[in-house]
Amino acid sequence: MLSLELITASNDQRIRTWHISFDTASEGIDGLEVKRGRNLYTALADVADMDVVRGAGNEEGERERQVERVVVCGVGVDIL
Repeated sequence: MLSLELITASNDQRIRTWHISFDTASEGIDGLEVKRGRNLYTALADVADMDVVRGAGNEEGERERQVERVVVCGVGVDIL
């Protein structure tokens, strides 16, 4: 089973996460599963690039676990 997470941006200033898994034992698209994850709004009008930053959390409850943030760049910078 292969799986990945994908992040997309759209013209309506939405950032969406997708969970994609593929069962290699199945033929064709039978083993393909796509689920939409989070649907977030960004104040950036023109998204040009995104990256995931991993690190230790700095808020209450996040200190003991690894935290991922999405950095969105365009006309400005937003961190989700």
